[in-house]
Amino acid sequence: MTHVSAEAALLRDALEIDSAEEFSREPLGNGTVAGFHVQDGDRTVALYVDTSGIAVEAETGLAQDGVGRIWTHPADPHLPALATAAFGSAAQTLLARLGIDGVEAPEMVAYRPGRRAVLTVMTGEGPLWIKIVRPRHVERIVAAHRALRDSGVAVPKVRAWSPTGLLVIDQAEGTPATHADWTPAGLVDAVERVRVAIGATPTDQRTRSAALTRVDWYADRLASLDAVFGERASALRAVLATTPASRETTVHGDLHFGQLFMNADASEITGLIDVDTLGRGDAAEDPAAFVSHAVASWALAVDSAPSAVRRLADLVATAGERWGSDPAVAGRTAAQLLGHTTSALESGHRERAERLLVEAEAWTSRVGI
Repeated sequence: MTHVSAEAALLRDALEIDSAEEFSREPLGNGTVAGFHVQDGDRTVALYVDTSGIAVEAETGLAQDGVGRIWTHPADPHLPALATAAFGSAAQTLLARLGIDGVEAPEMVAYRPGRRAVLTVMTGEGPLWIKIVRPRHVERIVAAHRALRDSGVAVPKVRAWSPTGLLVIDQAEGTPATHADWTPAGLVDAVERVRVAIGATPTDQRTRSAALTRVDWYADRLASLDAVFGERASALRAVLATTPASRETTVHGDLHFGQLFMNADASEITGLIDVDTLGRGDAAEDPAAFVSHAVASWALAVDSAPSAVRRLADLVATAGERWGSDPAVAGRTAAQLLGHTTSALESGHRERAERLLVEAEAWTSRVGI
């Protein structure tokens, strides 16, 4: 008998449909938000089932107290600005009020249901970014950009923002690090300089990054997808629970080379983006995020050109030499790799998930060193 998740059962009962194909799932609040593709005549509709228990100002779909809510993309009740911003005419009107002309239709770049959405829009001035977040987070993000700029950290300017949770942000200066000609040692050195500058940035906020608190969720989710993966992930729980704390400082909260822009010779970081998670936290958070993302990028690139694979492998080794001897970094790296493992297995990439889980196990073994 095919297992039907609680979210799928809720969706089927609420809409009286026979089937729904789950395509995403992640923790949110005290539950999860799961995405499903449902056929509506000759078109496919994306529906989300939210059991987070997080209150919203207004429901945008079906809601049942104490059970969950269902909405159709892009009517995310946590992100009330998304539905309008996702359409070209609304973006054109918004940017015209800022004196920006030549606005094309926006393109959705990233969407994490219940959390945030990022759109890019080409204008006569070049690309701009529209970020949609929960309304209660928008002032925090504006303040983070301002504080970092005051500390000399190269973050793009917030052109405008709305209490509904919408921000218009300039393009960062330089070349994305994903396309820059960096050397592993040079990139790690540049990241360390940025970490120092971030650490000197005053803030009263706490970072929302906490991969260690999600280890149980990752292990349970892996177990629901594959018993062997779940058993191996569960074996890591006890060790990761002993991960020590480091010192407290200001951290980015999600620092990796996908967040960085670099100058022409890739020797300096000229742009830092996605500072939503900026706040006081453990100093080990940022190097762990950087290392785990580098490992995940290597695991994704193993079938690419050998030179690209070697370059990423060298970056992992160099970053590991710089930060990996710290058990506080090692445990947080392993926890984040469990998250990457979960995402890979959910998307059907079992070989990649295996590579990532092996790396998570290896980093877990460093916690007690």
